[in-house]
Amino acid sequence: MIKKITIGICVIFIVFCQAQTETDDTQLINKPQEIKIIKTKIIVPKDPVLSGLLAAQLPGVGHIYCRKWIKGAIFLVGTASLYGIANECNKRAGDDSLSQEERDQNAALAGVLGIAGLTVHIWNVIDAINMAERYNRRLLEDNSQEIMRINFRYNGDKVSLGLAKSF
Repeated sequence: MIKKITIGICVIFIVFCQAQTETDDTQLINKPQEIKIIKTKIIVPKDPVLSGLLAAQLPGVGHIYCRKWIKGAIFLVGTASLYGIANECNKRAGDDSLSQEERDQNAALAGVLGIAGLTVHIWNVIDAINMAERYNRRLLEDNSQEIMRINFRYNGDKVSLGLAKSF
């Protein structure tokens, strides 16, 4: 019974709020007014330290933070591939069913691929830091960013829409 009363009160409240907003809308329509909507783009500078830490934690994420999606994906896939293949070669180096020569080759290949993976990972961190600094430099140099303005006017019986673009 209490649930039904609570639901009934909520329904009455919602209906009352709907009716109140409808009367507010009619009051706005009766008055001539001018509404200006200015759309601006907010661009936040990227933190190079955070970009480097993200790249150190997971390769490619520092680039994704700097909005370089493809480069981030390439670093992620490349580093993961090198580490994965090095791990597989390391497992095969401990396999007793292979000859000693094959195990030595797999161990050497695992070492080379592991060092290559670590090199790409370090390069990823350094490049992510540089990417954030480059992003911030471009942000400071580009003072003439595109600005879009949308103007909407309602004057009694006339409705007008204006669009202006600054270069």
